[in-house]
Amino acid sequence: MHFPTGILGWLIALFSVLLLVIDVDAHNLALGPSKNTGHSEDIASNFWERAASMGVAVQKYAEQALDDATVTYASAASRIEDVELSMTHLIERTEAMKASIVEQHGKSVDDLYDLLAAEMGKIAQEIKEAFPPPDHAENHAERQLVMANILTKVNAGVIRAVVAAGIPEDEAKVHFEAMEPHILNILVTTGDLLEQHPTLALALLFSVVDMVVPQSWILRPIFGLFGFGPAGTLKGSIAAWAQSRFFGAYIPAGSWFSKLQSASMG
Repeated sequence: MHFPTGILGWLIALFSVLLLVIDVDAHNLALGPSKNTGHSEDIASNFWERAASMGVAVQKYAEQALDDATVTYASAASRIEDVELSMTHLIERTEAMKASIVEQHGKSVDDLYDLLAAEMGKIAQEIKEAFPPPDHAENHAERQLVMANILTKVNAGVIRAVVAAGIPEDEAKVHFEAMEPHILNILVTTGDLLEQHPTLALALLFSVVDMVVPQSWILRPIFGLFGFGPAGTLKGSIAAWAQSRFFGAYIPAGSWFSKLQSASMG
């Protein structure tokens, strides 16, 4: 899908995203924070569908946002660039995995997404119980250990899902082992950055999500565990818990859609 160009295209893009923002805010007001659980996945789906429909525009916006952040937060520039580089490598690894699944095995990544989302939903409940909020700000080493332990669970969940989709287990392990170091670096570095620069939260998390969009069939369920996106594949308070637990932030759904609005205008 491509947006029309020129003034008319700009107005259509702006109007369509504004409708989503209004819808999100209206539902939040009507349902209240404790009753919004059932609607959170609808909000997440709308967000990801809208981001996907924008094509390369959303990735270009993410890249520009990260470039701008390296100027605004000059002392953190090298680590922001590190996140961007890890995202590039991760996308390359997921593209290789997708080619194997589709071309060699003739499987559907849409079917695999459903299996992955179910597995990550189970893991979300496990990590909420196993990793309560710490009583102090975690340092780099502590954050590295927590994320590595969670990714061990994610690894097992991904393999279960891929095997259930009909892919050999050994092949599933090879693919995820190539992806895991990049995921770990993105998560840990993002946590380190937001501990020191909390005002970076929306720009950084949104940029990671934007770069994930082309490979959302596998990365959305995984990054959703950590609060990337409005509710991710998680529901209700778990999404807010993940953002707070891992990054010390909570980003309302409307803020995600506002960023999409900015991306749509180029």
